[in-house]
Amino acid sequence: MKVYNIAVFTGGLSTEHQISLVSASSIQSVLKSSEYTLHIIGIDDKGQWWYYPDGNFTNGHTDVESIALSKQNRFQTYIVNSDNKAKLVYADGEVLLDVALPILHGFGGEDGRIQGFFDIVGLKYVGCGVMASAIAIDKQITKDVLRGANIPVADGIAISKGSVIPSFDELSLKFDLPLYIKPACQGSSVGVSCVTNQKELDAALNIAFDLDYKVLIEGCVQGREIECAILGNENPKASPLGEVQTNGGFYDFNSKYVDNNASKLIIPANLTNEVKLKIQQYALKAFKAIGGCGLARIDFLLREDGSFVINEINTMPGFTPISMYPKLWQEANLSYTDLVKTLIELA
Repeated sequence: MKVYNIAVFTGGLSTEHQISLVSASSIQSVLKSSEYTLHIIGIDDKGQWWYYPDGNFTNGHTDVESIALSKQNRFQTYIVNSDNKAKLVYADGEVLLDVALPILHGFGGEDGRIQGFFDIVGLKYVGCGVMASAIAIDKQITKDVLRGANIPVADGIAISKGSVIPSFDELSLKFDLPLYIKPACQGSSVGVSCVTNQKELDAALNIAFDLDYKVLIEGCVQGREIECAILGNENPKASPLGEVQTNGGFYDFNSKYVDNNASKLIIPANLTNEVKLKIQQYALKAFKAIGGCGLARIDFLLREDGSFVINEINTMPGFTPISMYPKLWQEANLSYTDLVKTLIELA
């Protein structure tokens, strides 16, 4: 039986570096199979690639706030194309790779950059390709593509650095309050603010522009946050639906990864069959509209009247033990381990 060499990429240069480490640790803990040999490549906050031959790539912590890449028993590494095969090269040897599993969120990992590199070195990989990744990471471009496919999205505008920014009073005439200020190309609600006046708007824009050259200003959509997981290539499937409920406020970074009491996941979401089916259909439609493959999580805001908008498409959703994506597939009787194996097969 062939043993497949799987390169697991973790860490990265984005603000979601530590989330990536927790996700990769979770995958490493369950993917113990005679079919696969995992090769962990940690990317540090300076962009350097490190290979951990013994697999011990963290400092031993498991929480998002404390986890970090280990500085022990590692080698600087690079990957080259050797006779149309990807080869991992390091000081003590080399490994021919079969599949990359890029557990990298945000900049450099979820935006098409590393996917383009994989294409160049001839390495198959889990998840969306360059185009779909690049579209989905940019919330403004995502909206444009979805509108073109007649898929509803939240009202808002995009503002670039240096451009004229409307006042809060001007924005309040166009959009429902409160306003939400978001960096265009960040994930995990990093840099997202909810604002109700000019002072808060100014502060929120400063935070968002520190993270991105382009910022979205969106009106409020009163509704429930419903999420759907997508799995597959040519014939993708939609998972059962889940709902995120917060204890006040919105689903920010703290609610997602730090404070276990700030939010809860309701799986399956309590919805009528008609609403469930419609959301699943639109999730698949959105996935196909961006040219997705492998996996994605599609996030909706569902109003009381049954109408909804797509809030975001995540082409490499979190894989931590509490993440929505694997939990939704567990509801469909696909275990965490089998889910990861399926993704490798799809790659």
